[in-house]
Amino acid sequence: MESNELASTISEVTEIAKGFGLDFYPMRYEICPASVIYTFGAYGMPSRFSHWSFGRL
Repeated sequence: MESNELASTISEVTEIAKGFGLDFYPMRYEICPASVIYTFGAYGMPSRFSHWSFGRL
């Protein structure tokens, strides 16, 4: 997917979400190679990574 097509799709999805009344913080997207994603899957996230599941009971 080209970067201009990706930017257009992100804008479209954002407008649809706002149309449903969703209120959210601005998103930051990063494009990275598959090897980086595989590394996170294999070794996990950093120990101080903030995630909603850490506060669940």
